[in-house]
Amino acid sequence: MADVSISQSEPLTVAFKYVRGPYTLIPQTFGELYHWVEHYGLEPVGPPQALYISDPEVTPPDDTEWELWAPVASGAGRTGPDEGGYGVKTVEPALVAAAMYVGAWDAIGPFYHDVMAWLGANGYTPAGPFREVYFDGPEVPPEKNRTQVLIPVARLG
Repeated sequence: MADVSISQSEPLTVAFKYVRGPYTLIPQTFGELYHWVEHYGLEPVGPPQALYISDPEVTPPDDTEWELWAPVASGAGRTGPDEGGYGVKTVEPALVAAAMYVGAWDAIGPFYHDVMAWLGANGYTPAGPFREVYFDGPEVPPEKNRTQVLIPVARLG
């Protein structure tokens, strides 16, 4: 079973790129997002993140909706999304379940099932899109990649 903790997240200012399409676009899209961040003179301040709006188990790959996030220094202002899907926003604090996954990104599915089982067994239910925080990049061997899974939650009953 996954090691899960419940806590209040901190507010976060992010540059983001909204995408509708397959997850295979993630590596290219992160490059484009950080180019956009640099172009507009924003200061990256934390690890990259992804927000998964659609459920990949029921949504066809070309229809999945997701955002990639580059945390930036606060005070960047709120914009967008523009015609390219880019913008800056503040992510409000939320009650979240957090769990650290170590392994290849394309093998994270069973870990999510473990986290969901923990939530149900401990009286919580998901209350919003799932988020991943990436602590390692493609230079790290896939089996050693560290990814924090954050799921907004609400108490059952």
